Amino acid sequence: MRKYILITYLLLASVMGYGQCPDIQIILNTQQRVDDFASTYPNCTELKRTLIVGNQISNTDITNLNGISMLTAVGVSNGGLGGYLAFWNAPLESLAGMENLEFIGGQLFVRNTNVPNLSGLSSLSTIRGGITIWSNPNIVNLEGLPTKVFFEGGLYIYSNAELVNFQGLNIVDEGVGYGREVIIDNNPSLQNLSGLEGLETTAKFQILNNDNIISLDAVTSLSVIFESTTLTIAGNVSLSDCAIQMVCDALDDSSVQKVIQNNASGCNSQQEVEAACLLSISDESIEDKVGVYPNPVSDILQIRVSDGVVFENVTVYSILGEQLFFTSEETIDCTQLSSGIYFVRVSTDRGSVTKKIIKN
Repeated sequence: MRKYILITYLLLASVMGYGQCPDIQIILNTQQRVDDFASTYPNCTELKRTLIVGNQISNTDITNLNGISMLTAVGVSNGGLGGYLAFWNAPLESLAGMENLEFIGGQLFVRNTNVPNLSGLSSLSTIRGGITIWSNPNIVNLEGLPTKVFFEGGLYIYSNAELVNFQGLNIVDEGVGYGREVIIDNNPSLQNLSGLEGLETTAKFQILNNDNIISLDAVTSLSVIFESTTLTIAGNVSLSDCAIQMVCDALDDSSVQKVIQNNASGCNSQQEVEAACLLSISDESIEDKVGVYPNPVSDILQIRVSDGVVFENVTVYSILGEQLFFTSEETIDCTQLSSGIYFVRVSTDRGSVTKKIIKN
């Protein structure tokens, strides 16, 4: 689908000659320049290169986008990688006026505006360079996009004080291009990653300093590309459960650079998350077919399996996920263990199950 959309744009551009669209980056840093766009570039609907609305450094007076409402594409040159679209330092209260926009060849930047969401981008079906949402004090979610958005590149979400989740993003992940990264940093109202369910792969995953986030469950099916991957979950003081499948897989791969720290208890260190991952991967089909007793235990722990299930071996781990010992016996001498909590992983011909035990 993405290739079809891109080819369509390129064919239209060759037939129509882009109207009078210039083959240069366009900067509209005043409301007057936005208003004059149609008269400056008559019949221009598909910009070849970058469009910047606002100013990267200082504030502007731009409050509406009606003057560029005819645009359907930005960055269509260079095989559809010709440039990005940026709304920078403009007191926009919405992106109304951009309803005809369908394609961005590079990134979409929304930085230091007053928009509460992405309303106004209802036709934007392809974003080839990813999305950056940065320092928008009123943005709550990403509603306003169409029901499917073909997406390549990174997702960079920084310092949005009121952002609660990513509902409205509706990603259909192409999984290629631009070295996919997910960096979500310093969004104090963010509660979860709802809206990111469509993400499939990433080479960097960083969740940093989001004080109220309590769940990563929305990206549990995200796959990490292990070559040169970094996984960082740090400074999220309300996040106690990090043991989603993607994180557990990354912890199990020695090539992944991992930092897990300064989160809530349970997700406060790599060892804590590894221990939680042990419990999360039990085979539910045999959960009730394996038992350990007595629990709490003082000296000898017995392993019992139901008829039709063949016991294979058992591994005992500390609460920090450290392997203490392994045996193929169904009787475990616990007298040398200190008092505390341990995990016992029982393997059978029907799968494995992990039980938590208490040593008196």
